[in-house]
Amino acid sequence: MFDEKGRAIYTGKPDGKLDKADYMKLFSNTPIPFSLNNTFRWKQWDANVYIYGSLHGYKRNALKYDVVDGYNDFATYAYNALEEIKDRWTPEHTNASLPGVAEATSGYLRNYTSDYFYEKAWYLRLDNVSIGYTFPTRLFKGAVSSLRVYASGRNLAVITPFDGYDPETGAGALGSYPNARSFAFGVELKF
Repeated sequence: MFDEKGRAIYTGKPDGKLDKADYMKLFSNTPIPFSLNNTFRWKQWDANVYIYGSLHGYKRNALKYDVVDGYNDFATYAYNALEEIKDRWTPEHTNASLPGVAEATSGYLRNYTSDYFYEKAWYLRLDNVSIGYTFPTRLFKGAVSSLRVYASGRNLAVITPFDGYDPETGAGALGSYPNARSFAFGVELKF
């Protein structure tokens, strides 16, 4: 239906057409960020733990989406693909777990409005852990005022139900994946 100025009015009654009037909001995508940082000390030992995450939010699984949507790119440009690509729908494989190819040969078809590829994307990341030991100054008889050795690790673990790339890197994740895990060992020496 239309109002007196020609604007569409959505009545909520079936009209036999699939259009914006048939859209339905399925979820809210407002993440709730949090973090916790704490330092512990015991005698000559010290440790620091930093964790952070997001308690809410959904994200398009770009990994799964690209398997379906980018199939022609995989075949045309010899891109690597996941083994899952074999389980997409085709006329010969009708009991597949993934939909069929969603790319038209006459143009690029992107269907961002479908909820099929969206997943829960909350996460908890153990981002930084460091452990150090400071040697007692009496061992150095005044030659050294402080000596500390330490080890630290970054991006050690992520807990998430999200099945795609890292849930923090963005939907496409091109050029930003993977988040590297790194380790460092060091010596702090003061005279």
